[in-house]
Amino acid sequence: MSGTNPLMSGAQPLATPRPDHPAMGHARVWQHVGQMDPGDLPAQIAKLDYILPILGSLATNPKVTAKDVIKAAAREAADGKVPPSEAIRFITQMPADADKLSPWLRSLYSANLSAVVHMKAAMMQQAQPQQQAPQQAMPAAPGPAMPPQGVPPA
Repeated sequence: MSGTNPLMSGAQPLATPRPDHPAMGHARVWQHVGQMDPGDLPAQIAKLDYILPILGSLATNPKVTAKDVIKAAAREAADGKVPPSEAIRFITQMPADADKLSPWLRSLYSANLSAVVHMKAAMMQQAQPQQQAPQQAMPAAPGPAMPPQGVPPA
């Protein structure tokens, strides 16, 4: 049989995903959300629920300009939805090249959409009552360990 069996010694290791691979982005967001204080989730979700439609309209506008982005950031700060320091940081991170503006906005929209989905999933996980294991008269037979419910497999 031709080819290399990955279980054989001396086989080439599987390729690890590049750091910019979308799955790695999801993993980083999930890890970040897992480290957040659960009490902060509602405020962060509310902020993203406000920002996402604005960011989405900018990201899908084929004629978006830096001026549009600056106005949106200023309006968010003026409405008290984001701190002025965050609006300034957002504006300063904006690419100077007009051709890179739309891809940058789409990337931000995608990342923030992923973040809010993970945050809402974490909130749902917290809201579920913890199930109690039934009392067993005899110890359980040894076998493969099952991951806790709600924890994504590694």
